[in-house]
Amino acid sequence: KLGVKVFGETAQIIRRGKRLRELLKQPKLKHYQVQQQVVLFFLLNEGYFDNIPVDNVNDRADFILKKIEEEHPEILDDIKKSKVLTKQTKEKIKKLVESI
Repeated sequence: KLGVKVFGETAQIIRRGKRLRELLKQPKLKHYQVQQQVVLFFLLNEGYFDNIPVDNVNDRADFILKKIEEEHPEILDDIKKSKVLTKQTKEKIKKLVESI
């Protein structure tokens, strides 16, 4: 907006920030549980939303969470119980998302 062009890592940070802002917009009666937010923020940080248009971020997030709940509910249970995103859980999340 200021007429300044940004490149590389700075541009990537800005793009991810836009996607983060979209993830934080939750409808009044549909809030993400903490463990769901942990998964989404992890995926955002790992770049899994980088190629998703900003307007489609929430739809993609909902789709991913639905898949996790249907195919690997233990992922969310593990995060909720341990309050930690373990290396093993990260690998499960990555594997699931990459298979979609």
